Amino acid sequence: MIDGIEISTWKEIEMIAKTYPKPIKYSDGLNSKIALLKFYLEPLLPDLNPPMMAMDKGRMLTIAYRMYKSTDGEAVTNLSLKIINQIIN
Repeated sequence: MIDGIEISTWKEIEMIAKTYPKPIKYSDGLNSKIALLKFYLEPLLPDLNPPMMAMDKGRMLTIAYRMYKSTDGEAVTNLSLKIINQIIN
């Protein structure tokens, strides 16, 4: 297990990420990565679902996985893992 996720699950996530070759926009710096991940996790208005609920699950996994692999800090890693866990569970 890596960060609480099975190795086989990581391999599946990696395969999904390969099917979405599009680059992730607006994620150059550490602060922009944190802001992007928080945008997907937190609802825009109190009575609405977070934006990640409306996105394609494969694309959302790809974004979270690529951010996780970039290892730009613990905040990015934690937010990425939170998204990954919400999608796979």
